[in-house]
Amino acid sequence: MNQSEQINELFAALAKAQGEMTIAIRDSENPFFHSRYADLAAVWDAVRGPLSRNGLAVVQGVENEDDGRISVETILGHASGQWVKSRLSGRPAKDDCQSQGSATTYLKRYALAGIVGIAPSDSDDDGNAACGNHAAKAERAPKPAKSNALPARRAEAWGAIEEAESPVALANVAMKIHEDTLLPPETHAELIAEARERMMAFAAGTIKKVDTVEAADKAAKWYAKLPMLTDAQRVSLAGSFAMVREGLAAPAPEPAGAQEIAARF
Repeated sequence: MNQSEQINELFAALAKAQGEMTIAIRDSENPFFHSRYADLAAVWDAVRGPLSRNGLAVVQGVENEDDGRISVETILGHASGQWVKSRLSGRPAKDDCQSQGSATTYLKRYALAGIVGIAPSDSDDDGNAACGNHAAKAERAPKPAKSNALPARRAEAWGAIEEAESPVALANVAMKIHEDTLLPPETHAELIAEARERMMAFAAGTIKKVDTVEAADKAAKWYAKLPMLTDAQRVSLAGSFAMVREGLAAPAPEPAGAQEIAARF
């Protein structure tokens, strides 16, 4: 890995960004191993907002090597001008556009996840499409036995979301759901979506209750740091709190006739 002469500001920003990043949702299926993995778009969805908010950007370039390999150079840059870059190479299974495209996407995904510090998936084996492996040659992991504990686990998490009596309590529930590795991806996504809707309802109540500029600023900062919310939800809340703050900061209109009375003296 190469880097600029100084990288202190870059790493300070990256540390903050990593604190905001969520896991990359495994929303694609490997046709060879029938396992789910996070594709390139899912990795970008997990990191784009945190990187942008902290003055960071990623650029990826592709080169065809003389020996037939494809190389992806990934640069992580900071607004200060500091940067780090890495290079990842792989050989497509065939010399055709489809194989090259598959290998390029595969390399970009792993390079992006690696340079920002998130894991795309624990059971990811989709590289077979790029490397030419076949399902018949692979040893498939045995499927776990079905358990009646999953419906109960889902019901327990759902109940915890509904019973949360404050934004802080709900944020703690969402964090536990986020860390629960036993939940299937679709159940996990369903629960997080419900928690987000309830958190937005809490936020609407907070917006109605704030009565000082300081309270509005404090609440806006707290909601802006919630990793469970989507970028769109954070932007929406930021705009709502800004409008409330503007209204609270505006001077109260003088009562009718006040200026005339003041003029007399």
